[in-house]
Amino acid sequence: MSSASSRLNLSNASLVRRRLLGTAFALPLACAFRPVRGAASRRTLVVCYSRTGTTEALARAAAESLGADFRTIEPREPYAAEYSDMTDLAREEKHTGARRELKGPLPDASSYDLVVIASPVWWGGLSTPASTYLTDEARVGHLKGKLVATLHTSGSSGPRAARAEAERLAPDARFVGEPFIASGSRARTRTDQAQAWARKLLEEAL
Repeated sequence: MSSASSRLNLSNASLVRRRLLGTAFALPLACAFRPVRGAASRRTLVVCYSRTGTTEALARAAAESLGADFRTIEPREPYAAEYSDMTDLAREEKHTGARRELKGPLPDASSYDLVVIASPVWWGGLSTPASTYLTDEARVGHLKGKLVATLHTSGSSGPRAARAEAERLAPDARFVGEPFIASGSRARTRTDQAQAWARKLLEEAL
């Protein structure tokens, strides 16, 4: 065999080895960076009832971090503008388990993977509009198998009873994450905490 042929064969062998090594390194890298169904592909809906705007401010901040669609719900018959009159009626609704019919069209949760219910805490539980929405969506099966989280504002109460009420009203949903709560007169300013909670929720919902 001529020296030229030998050099050609060595060159071809070297090229084959480089290609084989490149393939060997590329395979694990390809596996490591293969896209998976994660937070970016998860459709998220934030449904908010907010009478004073405090809950809405935090829910919108959370929705921004979640990359979520944001929808509000409103009662068909508004509550009284006077605070004391409103709270008397709301207290009666909570104690009797009454409904508060909502304006339509209502947010349809059926096409979403993760649903966040944002509601003030009323006498330890959900606001009546939020409980009405959850009841109706669960009844028609829109929350079955869905991931559900809750975000709350409160004058002084914690979120546990409100979260427990949500879990009772939507038994076929999968509740995830700790409920978010912002309490006190400065609750509206805690948008940074709401966004941090939302980012953590995305991690837990993967």
